[in-house]
Amino acid sequence: MENNVVLKIRSRLGEGIWWDDRRKCLFWVDIMKKEVHCLKDGQDRLLKTFDDFTGFCAPCEDGRLVVGCGRDLLLFDPDTLDTQVLQTVDEDETNNRFNDAKATPDGRIWAGTMNNRLNEEDVDDANTGRLYLLESGKEPIKLLDQLSVSNGIAFTADAKTVYHVDTYSQTIYAYDYDSATGLPSNPRVAVKVPVESGNPDGFTIAADGTLFVAHWGGSAIRRYDPATGEELGKWEFPAVHVTCCCFGGENLDELYVNTSSIDAPEAEYPLAGSIFMVKPGVKGMKVNRFKV
Repeated sequence: MENNVVLKIRSRLGEGIWWDDRRKCLFWVDIMKKEVHCLKDGQDRLLKTFDDFTGFCAPCEDGRLVVGCGRDLLLFDPDTLDTQVLQTVDEDETNNRFNDAKATPDGRIWAGTMNNRLNEEDVDDANTGRLYLLESGKEPIKLLDQLSVSNGIAFTADAKTVYHVDTYSQTIYAYDYDSATGLPSNPRVAVKVPVESGNPDGFTIAADGTLFVAHWGGSAIRRYDPATGEELGKWEFPAVHVTCCCFGGENLDELYVNTSSIDAPEAEYPLAGSIFMVKPGVKGMKVNRFKV
């Protein structure tokens, strides 16, 4: 696996990786270090260290990024580093912070939150996470609540179905997606992940509709058919926690993978926290972009 290391780094909680097909680079965050990074041609650049945990960054149609920083949705220019607050969520849940998010095919954002106490201690009463629909110039709409860790989100190529996971439920749900409103309906189980495989974390979708799912505590990416729930493949990595993945490269046939150095002593896991790449034999799709 070492031959597939594209960035050797001890990120604390590397997450949210995505391929910018315009800039030909990868963007990713280190949540706990509050950082947003850009990785291009093997060179990693720390763009900015923010004032709160950075759950995600995602692309805007105009080239800027939106960043989930604490409970604020920020508009961030990666060229000038200018930053402004667009919206704030969970004002009644001050322990919450943004976690994973994705732009929708029609230019909105689906963004989830979680209780940050889960990163600090073992708790069993922290199901305060939520999933929001965020749209420029409009108030946030709460789609789901009482979540443990709102995590992976992916939209099908025809924009008719969206997948979402609440990590500790071990269940990836499918929903019908309404592009006119940005709202989901008709929830059903797509994939039930066995506990022994680890917890389903961030994920991406291939052009053929299969899901590539990172497994927290499972040291692997697993590929699933959401129509049947069947596991189709597995790629292992030298880290306890594999957190997120995306398709990238000129042909969108390279799968880039975030990992974490949490629970991974450097002597035993020297590559934990690094970014890896594998070629799974299928292609992905271009990233969706937020319309500011």
